Order: sequence, then C-alpha cells, then structure tokens
Amino acid sequence: MILLLLAASLAHAAQAQEVGAFASAGWSEQTELPHPRGYGVFLTTPSLGFFALRLSYEEQESRSERQETVCDSYWPSYTNCIQERLRSKVTLRSLRLGVLARFDASTRVRVGLGGGRSLSRVNADIRGKESGRTLGLVVPEDRQQGSFLLVTADLQRILGTPLFLSSTASGHTVRFDGCATDSYIPFCGTQTITELQLGLGYRF
Repeated sequence: MILLLLAASLAHAAQAQEVGAFASAGWSEQTELPHPRGYGVFLTTPSLGFFALRLSYEEQESRSERQETVCDSYWPSYTNCIQERLRSKVTLRSLRLGVLARFDASTRVRVGLGGGRSLSRVNADIRGKESGRTLGLVVPEDRQQGSFLLVTADLQRILGTPLFLSSTASGHTVRFDGCATDSYIPFCGTQTITELQLGLGYRF
C-alpha cells in the first residue's frame, strides 16, 4: 500500500509539498529511555485524494544518573563489584515512513491521522562516574523494526506566508531484539514510546 502511494506521490510531484523540523518529548516504560527528548525533520508529499506520504527522521536522547552495582566482568560470574553512581546516555535514532489522511478542520487548521513503519537504531553508554566501568548490558547492533500511529494538527499560513506550525502526537512501538541470558537486557521485547512534537514547516 505504501509503495503504491509513493508511486502516486511521484506522479503528483508538481503539487505542494511540505518540509519542516520539530522538537520532541517522550514518555515510556523503557528502563533506559523513560523521558527521551530530541529533534527531527519531516517531508510530506501529496498522494491519492486526501492521503499523503510522510517521511521523517528523529533522534531522541535520554540521560540519567543512579546508584548501581558495576563489575569488572559479569560472565560466567560477577567479579570485583562495587556500588557507585552510574551515568547513562541512551540515543534512539528512527527513520519512519507512513500514510497520513488529512482534511481541513477550518480555513487555517488542517488535521491528520495515520501510521506506518519505522527502522530504529539504539546506542547506549552506561558507566560508573568514578571507575568508568560499564554496566553489562546487551545493546542490539542491527536496526530495530517498529510501527507508529500519529495525529497531527497544523496551523497554516502564519503571517500570510507558506510557513505553518506543526504539532503531532504519536505512539512509536519498537521491537527490540537485544535479548540474552545472564545479562542486563533493557532492549529486549516490544516497547512503546509516547511522543509529542512541535515544529515549524514550509509548504512549497
């Protein structure tokens, strides 16, 4: 379905398209990504009727500190372990492609509802503040597949220009495959991040 809409979008390339950038804030039950913050860019292109394709890239980051046990080694047994403050920095980068159904709620407000698929990559650096020793966790090396739903509301023609204010609420579900035995595995299984985005776009 997305491929068909992409072909239709290319056929309608002469119609108005939209580009923009946004800041985002998120919430999740993911241990290492409880309150991710970030930014992103998007491209929306018209397709069939009131449908549009939306391509976006987003980078989110979560930083925290906590008391934890770190060791020189974790397998086959814990050795030389101490309690200390850990500094955690986790980054999630996502490329998303979806279909958006949009209609004008008023002369200046356009709303949309849609969803699609995503590819994400996670990076994590979790280590002791004093010793520098890392926490024995499993981080997926490959791109993680996922899906998302989103609702958008745009305030168009700011000051009579092609600029518009873009707001989005979304639920992004990622299927992490960083699973193993006898290890710390926060990136294992299906986890959802609820996001709010606010940005500025340009229609051309």
